[in-house]
Amino acid sequence: GDDATFTKCVVRSANSDGVFIRGRYATVSKSTFRGCYSGITIEGLGAAVIRNRVTNMDDRGIEIDGDDAEVSKNTVKVIEDGNGIDVDGDRTLVSRNTVVNTDEDCITVQGNDAAIVRNRCMASGDSCIDVSGRGATVEKNTASMSDSAVMEVSGDNFRIVGNKLSLAVDDADGMDISS
Repeated sequence: GDDATFTKCVVRSANSDGVFIRGRYATVSKSTFRGCYSGITIEGLGAAVIRNRVTNMDDRGIEIDGDDAEVSKNTVKVIEDGNGIDVDGDRTLVSRNTVVNTDEDCITVQGNDAAIVRNRCMASGDSCIDVSGRGATVEKNTASMSDSAVMEVSGDNFRIVGNKLSLAVDDADGMDISS
C-alpha cells in the first residue's frame, strides 16, 4: 500500500522476499535481512531504502521498480544469483551503499536522470556498476574486482566524475562506455 513504512525489523530465512511492498512512497529503513530468497523489493513511485543490512540472499539484495527512488547507506553482501542493488526508474539516487560479492552486478540502474554517487562495490560476477539511460551522473564511486567491466555506462548526456576503478578480472574492461 501507499506510504508503507518498514523500520527496525529483522527478517531471516524467508523462502521469498524479506519484504515486498507495492505502493507509492514506501520506506524500508534500519532493518536486517539475512538468508532470504531476496531482501527488499518495492514497486512504486518514491521508494526510500535507507540504512539496511542485506546479507546471504539466494537471488537479489534490493530491487526497486519506480521513479524518484532513493537507495542510500545500505550494506549488501553475498548475493548468489542476482544483483546487489537493482533500480529501474527515472530520477533515482543511489548513494553511499556498500555492495560486496554478487554473482551479477553490484549496482544496476536503468532510467533517466539517475545519480549514482559515493558507492563502494567489490567482487562482482558481472559489472560492479552498470548504468543505462539519459542524463546519468556517476560520481565518486569506488569499484573493484569484476568479471566483466568494472563500470558500464550507456545512454546520452551522462556525466562520469572522480570514480576509482581497479582490478578487472582476466580480459574484463575497466570501463565500458557507449551511447
